[in-house]
Amino acid sequence: MTPKNIVLGLLLVITVGVSALFWAQNQAQTAILSLNLYFGAWTFSGPIPVATLMLGSLALGLVVGLSLGGLQSLSNGRKVRSLERELALGGRRDGPGAWGA
Repeated sequence: MTPKNIVLGLLLVITVGVSALFWAQNQAQTAILSLNLYFGAWTFSGPIPVATLMLGSLALGLVVGLSLGGLQSLSNGRKVRSLERELALGGRRDGPGAWGA
């Protein structure tokens, strides 16, 4: 393990610990959620703790952000492999769009 990984691990543990403490201390604060659109309205059956809403929003944001970042990472990985393959061939390109074509 590198020192960078150790520091990142400690930061993760501290962040999770502080988040858990926040969640435990704020369970009494609740909100009644409803969604009223032009064609329909929905209401949750009971009050929901605000801390749970915040942690749920954080989790959803992380999932969306990481999935979008993961797609970009996959695309970049394909480009890198293609360029490495081209470099291994001595910079030659075969087929349509070749360098000399």
